[in-house]
Amino acid sequence: MIGINEFFDDYSTNQYSKIYQHDFVSLTWYYDWVKKSDNYHKNKNTFYYTVLIKNIFDYYLWMLDLSIYILKEYVNYYDYPHISHFSFMKKEYFSNSNIFIDVKEYDIAEYLKNLFWSDNKDAFYYQKLLNYILKEYPSLNYNLIFARLLYPNFFFNIINNNIENSDNQIKEMLLRIHDYEKFILFVGKILLKNNKIKNNAVVALFE
Repeated sequence: MIGINEFFDDYSTNQYSKIYQHDFVSLTWYYDWVKKSDNYHKNKNTFYYTVLIKNIFDYYLWMLDLSIYILKEYVNYYDYPHISHFSFMKKEYFSNSNIFIDVKEYDIAEYLKNLFWSDNKDAFYYQKLLNYILKEYPSLNYNLIFARLLYPNFFFNIINNNIENSDNQIKEMLLRIHDYEKFILFVGKILLKNNKIKNNAVVALFE
């Protein structure tokens, strides 16, 4: 995975790319996620490749629906476009085929998510990292970042690809899912403390 310093150097460069400075991009997450949620709700049985997936499917579907609920306030949201990345693996990160255009919150949220799943870091590490992000990028919409952290694409990517050893990957994921819940709550509390979360649905989670 690409290192933190290298990621943020590249992120800052891409944030104000002159190529797209006169354009705007609409946030498509809400409609994309609603479409996925509808498909998963209607066709659950087609994704039950194993007993393990069947047993935990509703939990991740709940996470998806909660992230959608948070985005309801941002259906018509738009911002300056930002060069974003499908993968944060070092060997793929700078490939032209790895980039696309989205809002600037995408890469921050997905990098944090990938950082969690790729390595075991303690609370102090994330506290320091989040303080850095808050200081350097105060204008980010942290409600979008929190919604993206909730969005369980790490689970649905596995079942959508019908990976042969999906059970092994999901078992590894389940070993850390409670840690991921704690991670999300930890991030949320820091954002609330810094008055960066204004979304009522997110605030309600911590009441």
